[in-house]
Amino acid sequence: MAAVEPDGGGQSDDQNDGGDGLARRYTALGRLLLRSGGKLRDYLKPDVDQYTRRVEVGDDLTLRQILNVLETPEGLVAFAFADGKLRRLDYRPGDGDTVTLQPPVSGG
Repeated sequence: MAAVEPDGGGQSDDQNDGGDGLARRYTALGRLLLRSGGKLRDYLKPDVDQYTRRVEVGDDLTLRQILNVLETPEGLVAFAFADGKLRRLDYRPGDGDTVTLQPPVSGG
């Protein structure tokens, strides 16, 4: 199973899901900030500011796997931006990374 947790100090506790359905099954390896706008915010549930969610990531997960655990449809991500570069969903973010997820352009 994938290990993505809300910020909680990297605890390992099978019984605690942090109140948002993300079971804490593994000790996290690093913290990651996911920034988003548009519809993505509804799925990512920002907790740092109105655009940013802090998660703890373990098991060397890709962005695609992290989105899956967070129950965020990857079709809502047009591209990701991290470390000054455009990234694909197979990118593996490192400890302390800030990843901006850009939704497809929409308008009205």
